[in-house]
Amino acid sequence: MESDVIRVKILNRDEILTEEDLENILEAIDERERRLLRA
Repeated sequence: MESDVIRVKILNRDEILTEEDLENILEAIDERERRLLRA
Protein backbone atom coordinates (compact mmCIF):
# COMPACT_ATOMS: atom_id res chain seq x y z
CA MET A 1 0.00 0.00 0.00
CA GLU A 2 2.76 2.43 0.95
CA SER A 3 4.68 1.85 -2.26
CA ASP A 4 1.64 2.97 -4.27
CA VAL A 5 1.61 6.25 -2.34
CA ILE A 6 5.31 6.71 -3.06
CA ARG A 7 4.79 6.07 -6.77
CA VAL A 8 1.94 8.58 -6.96
CA LYS A 9 4.01 11.28 -5.25
CA ILE A 10 7.01 10.72 -7.50
CA LEU A 11 4.94 10.61 -10.69
CA ASN A 12 3.02 13.76 -9.76
CA ARG A 13 5.87 16.16 -10.51
CA ASP A 14 3.62 19.21 -10.69
CA GLU A 15 3.29 18.92 -6.94
CA ILE A 16 6.41 20.25 -5.25
CA LEU A 17 7.65 17.81 -2.64
CA THR A 18 8.46 19.30 0.73
CA GLU A 19 11.34 18.07 2.86
CA GLU A 20 8.82 16.26 5.04
CA ASP A 21 7.35 14.49 2.00
CA LEU A 22 10.81 13.31 0.97
CA GLU A 23 11.56 12.08 4.49
CA ASN A 24 8.28 10.16 4.55
CA ILE A 25 9.05 8.63 1.16
CA LEU A 26 12.55 7.56 2.21
CA GLU A 27 11.18 6.18 5.47
CA ALA A 28 8.55 4.14 3.62
CA ILE A 29 11.16 2.80 1.19
CA ASP A 30 13.45 1.83 4.09
CA GLU A 31 10.57 0.08 5.85
CA ARG A 32 9.62 -1.81 2.67
CA GLU A 33 13.22 -2.96 2.13
CA ARG A 34 13.48 -4.09 5.75
CA ARG A 35 10.29 -6.11 5.31
CA LEU A 36 11.62 -7.69 2.11
CA LEU A 37 14.92 -8.63 3.77
CA ARG A 38 13.08 -10.25 6.68
CA ALA A 39 10.87 -12.35 4.39
